[in-house]
Amino acid sequence: EAEELLANKYYTNSIDLLSEYDTNILGDYDIDIYNKISSIEMFREEYSGDIYTSSAILESITLDNVNTFGIESQTDYLIYVNLKDQLTYVYQGFSNDWNLVNTFISSTGVSGKETPKGIFAVTNRGDWFFSEEFDQGAKYWVQFMGDYLFHSVPFDEGQETILDNTLGLPASHGCVRLSIEDAKWLYDNIPNNTKIIIN
Repeated sequence: EAEELLANKYYTNSIDLLSEYDTNILGDYDIDIYNKISSIEMFREEYSGDIYTSSAILESITLDNVNTFGIESQTDYLIYVNLKDQLTYVYQGFSNDWNLVNTFISSTGVSGKETPKGIFAVTNRGDWFFSEEFDQGAKYWVQFMGDYLFHSVPFDEGQETILDNTLGLPASHGCVRLSIEDAKWLYDNIPNNTKIIIN
């Protein structure tokens, strides 16, 4: 429920919900709850601090306009996911001086499991995960909100067989799928706190 509030930009409501958890179930100080609250506070601060939010988030970011919004990132990288074109763009530089360094063919969420739109930041990474729920895993994941990740095309539990090689069309459960090579590049090169814009 907190994730859903977060995805819809109800940051304070999400924090309030987590702050009022039942201490009979989790105890007075649950580290996961406090970590989650900290991460939402970061998103709230990031979102409210963005002057360009209302204009940049409503239109496609292109090579022609990326340097007109005053977009800032806490690192020298910026990631933009274009849901319509199923492409992920990686820029390097700083506010109003971003240069395109990579373009990745992607697959975002299918209808009913859409990739959330908004402004996010890289929060974590790992080289492998496996989901019992979906009976598939992926390599080189980079987290941007809760269970939402950039990661490779999906693999079986043995990490050998690719289960779905679809790229360029919506095909995921909400994550942003990339080729193995592109996922590894993102995993290796993009630091935590890098800004991500998805629309």
